[in-house]
Amino acid sequence: MLHCCGSKRFAREMAFACRFADVHHALRVARDIWFNKVDVAGWLEAVSAHLAIGATSPPSPSGARKSNPLRWLLPPIPSCR
Repeated sequence: MLHCCGSKRFAREMAFACRFADVHHALRVARDIWFNKVDVAGWLEAVSAHLAIGATSPPSPSGARKSNPLRWLLPPIPSCR
C-alpha cells in the first residue's frame, strides 16, 4: 500500500479495512480515511513521497544498487576504466 501512497497511517488504515465489495466501496473507504483519519502530517508524508515534477524515477542513494534485493532485475552498470 505504501507504493500507492506514502502516508503510513493511510496505508495502515486501508490494510486494516481491506475486503472491499467493489472499487466504489474501496474509494469510499479511502476518502473517509484520507479526510477523517489521516492528519496534516500524514498528508505531508504522502506528498513528500511523490517524485519531483518532471522526474522519471526517484533518486537513489549511493550504493542502493548493491543493497537492493531485486538487483538482478536491473541492467548491469558499465564499468568505467
